[in-house]
Amino acid sequence: MLALYLSHIGLMRLDRERAALALARQGAQSESRPLTHLAGRGGAWREGSRDIAAGAIRLRLLEAAVDRRLLVERIAIEPAGQDATAAIIARVTVSGPEAAVVRYVADIERGRPLVRFADWQLRRSAAGDGTVRFDGHAASIWAGR
Repeated sequence: MLALYLSHIGLMRLDRERAALALARQGAQSESRPLTHLAGRGGAWREGSRDIAAGAIRLRLLEAAVDRRLLVERIAIEPAGQDATAAIIARVTVSGPEAAVVRYVADIERGRPLVRFADWQLRRSAAGDGTVRFDGHAASIWAGR
């Protein structure tokens, strides 16, 4: 019961970040202001190219999942599109013990440069073995050098 309560608290925190991601996506589409101001100091990826930053984000997501012994079903960077904005979005699907999945999400969001999850779902396994499946979008900002 305690694990469920703690999971609920962690997931509520994630839900608050959804609004920030929606704002970032809207800003990326309108191009009225650069997204880098949303990340704050040290919050944006500074790799030389967007592709290198996307690879670094994917590696961070993958290594964190492997460290927690989660099953990685998908970690895929979404295409940049024609405008190649500063927003980098990855589709993430991992599964494993509930506590490990919640720690994974929380640790990714606490790290620097910033990565935030949005449009996520957490579902219990049909087998009833205590495992859950997390599916969501990880968003981050590339600021260049």
